[in-house]
Amino acid sequence: MKEIADNLQNKLDQSQADQNAEDIQLIRQLLENLLKLSFEQEQLMKDVKKAEPQSPKYVQLMQRQAELKEDADMIADSLQTLGKRQFQIQNFIADELYKLNREMKKSLEFMQERYVPQATTAQQFVMTHTNNLALMLSESLDNLQQQQNQMKQKMSGDGSCNKPNSGKGNKPSLKQLQDQLGNQLKDMQQKMKEGKQGKQMSKEFAEAAEKQAMIREALRQMKEKLSQEEKNKLGIDDLMNKAEENEKDLITKNLTQKTINRQKEIETRLLEFDKAKREQGEDEKKQSTSGKELPNKLPPALEQYLQQRKSTTEMYKSVPPSLQPFYKSLVDKYFKSIQ
Repeated sequence: MKEIADNLQNKLDQSQADQNAEDIQLIRQLLENLLKLSFEQEQLMKDVKKAEPQSPKYVQLMQRQAELKEDADMIADSLQTLGKRQFQIQNFIADELYKLNREMKKSLEFMQERYVPQATTAQQFVMTHTNNLALMLSESLDNLQQQQNQMKQKMSGDGSCNKPNSGKGNKPSLKQLQDQLGNQLKDMQQKMKEGKQGKQMSKEFAEAAEKQAMIREALRQMKEKLSQEEKNKLGIDDLMNKAEENEKDLITKNLTQKTINRQKEIETRLLEFDKAKREQGEDEKKQSTSGKELPNKLPPALEQYLQQRKSTTEMYKSVPPSLQPFYKSLVDKYFKSIQ
């Protein structure tokens, strides 16, 4: 059994390593495409500002904007594929792609109407959302490369390195994740007040976002198991929305007091719900116990007397009463009296 467990763990590690390698390659390609899109959009925006709206060149610029929109749509397809495999960044990708597509459409519409200032403003927002996606992918790439290096070290070691770690391999509970995230956010908030920035803070934001994504996924799994009454009582949909908002804040490095408060509210409501369920279980147990009727136990002496009287009665009944009517009547009266 131990050998089978080791083999399964090795296969899982290898599978994870292969997927990470594929994701790293995809992210690198996406990063290159996003940066190219951002630079080309910036150049186009500058050209639009200089061009005369009624000139033939302006028409060419409109065509170029339409081509950039097609490029963005192709990038979006690959980003959505990545989001399905890396669920920690799925919501952020969906949100930024929605905004990017919206501003692309606005820029085209404003250019067609010859509203140059509005068109260039929309193009500026296109660059903003493109850069947000590129920044997020850059940090995800760093995290994946670190994971890949750790897995390579683990798999290149001896047999003992491939054994699953006791404790580390166990998936943390929702409460543990909430506690860890709460402490980490407080620590990060303090560091930000002290003015700390740089690569270390980026790493902490990425780790916190990953924990928040795990909490959101745990809430989703919890929702599937709850009854409709329990869902309403807990407000599970509202909690999931708050978890998504926190995840976006952490990915964009926008840690505020609102983020902390949302995290505390999620933790508090989960604790209250857990407490209510325990109390309900105890009440049901009390009700089921109080409904039982306990037999009344007689004193030993009285029980012995009744047993003897029953034996005597049975003895009389077992004797065939071939008696005269007068004596038979007396016996019947006696039995009735002792009953």
